[in-house]
Amino acid sequence: MKNQSVWKRLGFALNGLRCVYKSENSIVMYIVGVSLATAIMGYVNPDPRSWCIFVLSAAFILCVELINTAVEYFLDEFYPEYNETVGKVKDILSGAALVATLAALICFFLLVYTQT
Repeated sequence: MKNQSVWKRLGFALNGLRCVYKSENSIVMYIVGVSLATAIMGYVNPDPRSWCIFVLSAAFILCVELINTAVEYFLDEFYPEYNETVGKVKDILSGAALVATLAALICFFLLVYTQT
C-alpha cells in the first residue's frame, strides 16, 4: 500500500467504513445515537467550542469501535475455535468501547446541561 495516491488510500479507508457498516450492528446504533445527539445539540445551539468537544467525542467512539472491529476480525481469522485468551482480548476491547461511549455520553450531557 506504500506510494499509493491519496485518492486510492482514501478509497481503502472508505471501503473499511463500508465493511464495518454492513457487518456491525453497533455501528448502526452509533449512527442513530449520534444523529439524535446532533439534533439535540442543534436545538440547544451551543458555542463552537462545545461543538468541537461533541464532534471529537463522537469521532473518538467511532475510532475505538473501528479498532475493536478490526482486531476482532483479525483474531477470528487466526483463532476460529474458541480460545480463552482471545476471549479475554475481545472482552477488553469491548470494555474500551464502553469506556469511550460512557465518557462521550458524560461530555454530551454536560454540554447540553450547560447550554440550557
